[in-house]
Amino acid sequence: MRFRLACLVAACLFLASPSQAAFSITSLGADGSQTGATATLATVASCAAGSTIVVGVSDRNTSIGSQAVADSAGNTYTRISFTIGNNVIAAFYYAYNITSLVSGANIQLTKASSDQGSLSAVCITGMASGDPLDTAVTNFAGSAAIGQPTVTSGIPSVSGEMFIGLAATPGGLGAGTEPSGFSAPPDTYETQAAGAGRRVFGGNMVEVGTSAHVYNPTFATVPNAWAAGIIGIKPAGAAPPPSTLHGFGLLGVGG
Repeated sequence: MRFRLACLVAACLFLASPSQAAFSITSLGADGSQTGATATLATVASCAAGSTIVVGVSDRNTSIGSQAVADSAGNTYTRISFTIGNNVIAAFYYAYNITSLVSGANIQLTKASSDQGSLSAVCITGMASGDPLDTAVTNFAGSAAIGQPTVTSGIPSVSGEMFIGLAATPGGLGAGTEPSGFSAPPDTYETQAAGAGRRVFGGNMVEVGTSAHVYNPTFATVPNAWAAGIIGIKPAGAAPPPSTLHGFGLLGVGG
C-alpha cells in the first residue's frame, strides 16, 4: 500500500513560545536632598530576594563625577548610562538577583557634587534570569535649551519587555503628564519647587511585541534644560521573536 501525506510544518510540529511570567513592578519610593554629598531613600515596600531594582537619578552638576548608588543590604548597583543637559544629570542604575531588601531599608545616592539630587526606585519581578537588561533598548538624550524631554528607545531584542523611562529636570515645573502607554512608578520627587531644585520623573510600560517607544512626558511649565533615558528589562522565558513561516513540507511514505 502506498500513500502520501502532505501537511503544513506548523501543523505537524507542536510549536509553542516559552511561557512568560507576568511582570510586577512596585515603587520603593522617591526622595532627595538639597545639600550634602548624599541623598537617602527609605524604602516604602520590601523587595524579595532574586528581584531586580532599578533606580532613576536626577542630579545637579555638569559632570557625573563619583555618582553612585548603594543600599543597606549590600547589593551591587551598576550604572546603565547617563546624560547631562546643562547642569541636569539623568542616570539609571540597577541591581539584579538581589539580596532581599526590607521595607524601611536605605537606598543611597552619592551625588555628583554636594548639590541638589533626587532618586526614585522600583522593585521588579517576572524578569529574565541572570542579567535581564536589554542593552539594545537603552538610550539617553539631553538638552541645554528650553523644551519638553524626549528620548527614543532602541528596538528590543525579545518581545514582552518592560520599558522604563526617566526624565530629569529642574524643580518648579508643576504637574507632569506621562506619555501614552506609560504610567508610574517610578514615582516623582523634586528637591525644591524652584529652578535650582532637581526633579526625578518616570514611568513604565510593557511592550507586547518588539517595537521601539518614545518617552516624552510633558510638564505644566516647560523646562529650560532636561535629560532623559529609557531602558528595557527582558521578561522571564524571553526568546527571540519566531521567524516567519514561508512554506510547508511534503512527507511521502511508501509501503
